[in-house]
Amino acid sequence: MKNLLLVMVMLSSSMVFANDSESYVMFCGNKAALAKLAAEQGDVVTAEDIREIKESRAPILDILKNGKKSIQRLLEVSEQQDTGVFGVLAACGMINELKEDIKQKGCTDLTTNRVVKDKGGIAACVELMAKLPK
Repeated sequence: MKNLLLVMVMLSSSMVFANDSESYVMFCGNKAALAKLAAEQGDVVTAEDIREIKESRAPILDILKNGKKSIQRLLEVSEQQDTGVFGVLAACGMINELKEDIKQKGCTDLTTNRVVKDKGGIAACVELMAKLPK
């Protein structure tokens, strides 16, 4: 539940206060980009910050790697944890917001420090978001 709340806070604050470049760095940038963004804001990225960012990125990376299968798996897990669809909506909302940058640059897995390329996740999220009532 803590991770879900963190994702929701990061999602809402990034959409309100950050430009697309800052959102990309927060949700897909590498460690150097995160450190630079923090320094620009007069802060320092700690090991604990990196751990929390890794956890909040996990659903995004999973969806990018595995598309619809990952969305279904995340829905099943959230059903067991009684969190509903919020985690999937937060991850897909961010993927949808950053889809052009993700297509061009990928999304960095901070554990491996490797770029994850989209393998159907963007299309799966676009499809899911299109089904939501307007």
